[in-house]
Amino acid sequence: MMNYYLNCLLLLYTITGFSQNDGLYLDKETKETIEWLNSKLIEHQFETSEIKHIQYFESVREIKGSYYLMGEQTQHINTLVMQRVFAIPIEKINSISFEDKEYNIWINIRMKNHEEAVLTSSDGENWTKVSNLPFIFSKSIDNENLRPRLKKAFEYLMKLYGNKTEEKF
Repeated sequence: MMNYYLNCLLLLYTITGFSQNDGLYLDKETKETIEWLNSKLIEHQFETSEIKHIQYFESVREIKGSYYLMGEQTQHINTLVMQRVFAIPIEKINSISFEDKEYNIWINIRMKNHEEAVLTSSDGENWTKVSNLPFIFSKSIDNENLRPRLKKAFEYLMKLYGNKTEEKF
């Protein structure tokens, strides 16, 4: 199984034009950033006796020459469970903002020019596009002053995987 992943990784480097060292650096930095984000999503997930939000990031994947932050959101409301997967095009992220709600805090990831570029699906087959994807946190993120750190983590992924097109002439 490890050989399969290594072969896929090598193929990715060849396709994207990264040298092997650049790819390993990106892979390591991406993994560390996603693991940190996920630890905060879990530690500060919004939950009441009737509602529970579970959110996590899986990986960054290249799709048709663009990098997407992939993940899943699950919302439990009493006995009802709603689940969706998402793919956020990193190079199209315009802003990361926080919105205080009565019982929780939303982190909104908005696309440039309000473009409906975030892909979401509840079944993995039928996809819709939206221009904003909120992540719901408990207000406890403010106890650790996490807002700037969370924003910085997303901005770091944007720096790693943003539009890297450079004109030669």
